[in-house]
Amino acid sequence: MTVFLTVLKITGIVLLSVLALAIILILLLLFYPFRYRIEAVADSVEGRYDASFHLTYLYRVLHGKALWDPEGGLIYDLKLFWVKIWPKDDEEEEEEFPEMADWEDEDFEVPEPEEEFEAPEPETAEPEEEFETPEPEIAEPEEDFEMPEPEAAEPETPEEEAEPGFFRKLKEFPGFIKQSFSRAGKTLKKFGYTIKRPYDTIKKLIRRVQYFRKLWGLESSARARALLIKETKRLLKNLRPRKFLIEGTFGFDSPADTGELLGLIRAFGGYPSKKVRIFPDFDREVLKGRMLLKGNMQLYVVGIVAWKFYYDKDLKKFVRRVKTGLER
Repeated sequence: MTVFLTVLKITGIVLLSVLALAIILILLLLFYPFRYRIEAVADSVEGRYDASFHLTYLYRVLHGKALWDPEGGLIYDLKLFWVKIWPKDDEEEEEEFPEMADWEDEDFEVPEPEEEFEAPEPETAEPEEEFETPEPEIAEPEEDFEMPEPEAAEPETPEEEAEPGFFRKLKEFPGFIKQSFSRAGKTLKKFGYTIKRPYDTIKKLIRRVQYFRKLWGLESSARARALLIKETKRLLKNLRPRKFLIEGTFGFDSPADTGELLGLIRAFGGYPSKKVRIFPDFDREVLKGRMLLKGNMQLYVVGIVAWKFYYDKDLKKFVRRVKTGLER
């Protein structure tokens, strides 16, 4: 009995330890912040334009990064406990080629030539018998074939020859009028189709505007909008950078242009400070800049916002009605 109780005690201690460790890990994951760093550099003199993004957690136990430059493109990876886990590199096994033998160290004997091969003399072919081609038979001439004489065309009547061009045009005038009306009808039909398309588009747009105006005035839509604005502000507050730095140098071919731009920057409050440093260069044409953003985010805030968005009935109705209005 004592042994059984001891086993139960040890099992309970192990299970409680595992449960406590799982709770500690979950709390760390929710409340310990993820830290991010965004940096961008532009230099027209050296031709350097690149950007980088780093995401770290718990002293780089989890580390993800993404680097971009115009030549190399986008490079990214994810490391856990300083070991790369994604993307996995395709390890290609290289084929081992056998080493070439050293012919200089070995004695290479040239094989002796074999006995000469005497080709047999060709046998003379016996002459074949002469082949007599038959003479072609001469065909007998056929009977004389008489070609039919062409019938003489009937001469035009004197009435047709005497008919003036005015009366001929007068006879053709009804056909011309009919053809003109047919062309005009086709043109008007095409024009009607051309007018109908933008008219239908404008009509559909007006109907959508009326639908969304009615949707905007509903009480459930007002509650959904209030929730959306409130939780979005909370999420942006959690993600906003805690530290940022912007510094740069600019200059043009003409010092006057550089001075004008400097005056505009100063007019809008662009004075040098600890966080924003922009300086002119009147001696050369240059554009240099560097931006640095640092911040952190906590997953519990993201989880709360996602929970409220997913389970709010008014927001679900609002999203469903917006989709319906866009499909109309």
